[in-house]
Amino acid sequence: FPFATVFGHDAIDYSLLAVFGMFEYAMALVAFTIGASYIPAAQSTLMALLENVLAPVWVWLVVNEIPGLPTIAGGLLILTTLILHTIYSVKDQDESIRSD
Repeated sequence: FPFATVFGHDAIDYSLLAVFGMFEYAMALVAFTIGASYIPAAQSTLMALLENVLAPVWVWLVVNEIPGLPTIAGGLLILTTLILHTIYSVKDQDESIRSD
């Protein structure tokens, strides 16, 4: 906080931040909340982790900041878990539909 430049930006930057906070981010949370009621809790938790996993990827693509090895390893672990969980849950649903 002591190193922050509170008034170092112009009104356009602050208005863009306000629009992002009030509309884009809020609508994403509403959509996630509605969608989470249709999937299992474990899967919605893993999908919520995707925001943290993909943030270094966007920074790497846009700003060209290369993520460290622990960041890549953690992201791969979460992505692998999400993919395997999704595959196994789809297989379980297909088997339960066939047995009915």
